Amino acid sequence: MAAGMGSRFGSLKQVQSLNPQGYTIMDYSIHDAIEAGFNKIIIIIRDKIIKHFESRYNNKFPDHVRFEFITQDTQNIPKPYVTNREKPWGTGHALYILKPFINTKFAIINADNLYGKEAFIKMHNALFSRQSNRNFLIGYRLNNTVTVNGAVSRGECFLNAKNILTNIKERSGISKLENGLIVYRDVNNNRVKMNPSTIISMNFWGFSPDVFNIVELSFKKFLRKYCKDQHQEFLLPHFVDHMIRNNLKEFEMLYSAGEWMGITYKNDLKLVSNKLSELTLEGVYPNTLW
Repeated sequence: MAAGMGSRFGSLKQVQSLNPQGYTIMDYSIHDAIEAGFNKIIIIIRDKIIKHFESRYNNKFPDHVRFEFITQDTQNIPKPYVTNREKPWGTGHALYILKPFINTKFAIINADNLYGKEAFIKMHNALFSRQSNRNFLIGYRLNNTVTVNGAVSRGECFLNAKNILTNIKERSGISKLENGLIVYRDVNNNRVKMNPSTIISMNFWGFSPDVFNIVELSFKKFLRKYCKDQHQEFLLPHFVDHMIRNNLKEFEMLYSAGEWMGITYKNDLKLVSNKLSELTLEGVYPNTLW
């Protein structure tokens, strides 16, 4: 998912170079996905920035990897709804527009997150090595996903004894204080302490294709209420929580002990760039990805 506006970052972080080779954070995620066994890459972008991606990615991947772009704009919505909204409808909307392009199990990620090799291997194995239509998410420790450069939002995961997701709550205003405590802001703007070991979601989901029938119905219900609203978003964590509460889908959490990296603020760039340099020197990544 690469259709975000990058408002907090201030520019198109999807194409932000991180090293002398000009690689972006999404380049590393694509590399990890292909190594794990995924063989079709779909990049969801806005129509206004498609030229940036066409020049960057066309004819770049191994022959066995299929690759395409689809655009997410405010007119990619079910009939009879119409809107004059400028901003895409969110990550759940991105899932909805994938329906004509996918007929098998698949994973979906954010373009501005580096999830790590382990996460892609675990997700691919869970999706394609098991004889079930169970859905999955990659879970991280909260402490491995906060940035010192500003507040962030995360999906707090509640799990049963079998690592099945029972609830997911969006926490906003998460920040690490000088004393090391991690807090979020509740609806009254009060600080609420969070356990650093809390399992959170970073929007790395694995779905079976029957999810598209559910998301279409859910998105239509959302549009009936918010079609004329310029600010509401149809978000993946909210949609997943809806499926869980209504016993429509079951999600197993696949834990990743790795350190998630992402670009939310300008000051995150140096941290991510330095970490990728270390991983390249250690041989985790080659100097040339493809």
